[in-house]
Amino acid sequence: MLMNELTIKQVDGYNTVIYPYYADTEVIRGSILILHGMAEHHAR
Repeated sequence: MLMNELTIKQVDGYNTVIYPYYADTEVIRGSILILHGMAEHHAR
């Protein structure tokens, strides 16, 4: 899987960092979106 880090700057100045994972195949059969609480972090 390929992973990049993307940062989205919010209007209040807060930066939201997302880590999308992309499949190595040409045929994509679906997608999954995982959201977690604001007190958590991506490495947990």
